[in-house]
Amino acid sequence: MRVISVPLTVDAEGGYSHDPASVGDTIRALVDAGAVGVNLEDGSQPPEALGAKIAAARRAAAQAGVELFINARTDVFLRGLVAPEARVAETLARAARYRDAGCDGIFVPKVSDSATIAALVAGTELPLNVMMVPDCPRSRRSRISACGA
Repeated sequence: MRVISVPLTVDAEGGYSHDPASVGDTIRALVDAGAVGVNLEDGSQPPEALGAKIAAARRAAAQAGVELFINARTDVFLRGLVAPEARVAETLARAARYRDAGCDGIFVPKVSDSATIAALVAGTELPLNVMMVPDCPRSRRSRISACGA
């Protein structure tokens, strides 16, 4: 029985496991519950770890016959994983890796200046998601969905 009449997307954190197979099981359970989208984050783990989780999530959804939207969250800015001058390049490298693993969008929290957002948009073909904050620039560009906290 459906409880909601809108598409369901789930913030699945890091998939609740470091093991990609277990993440696949979690995603399968979410899909079975009606999810058509998920956020998966890299946190402070190496990007290879999220790439493997995305691939496992993609396989689990395909096995369930669901075209799941996977939004890969990278915490390069949020956690300051690299020096400030390297953050755009590192974020774009991760976006490419995650795209190759099967993600559909990239989520970059804690980005709020126009120049950085523009560089991220220009550097990837993936839709870019950022969190809304008071100093976030206003934009009508369809590939920017909000701004970084």
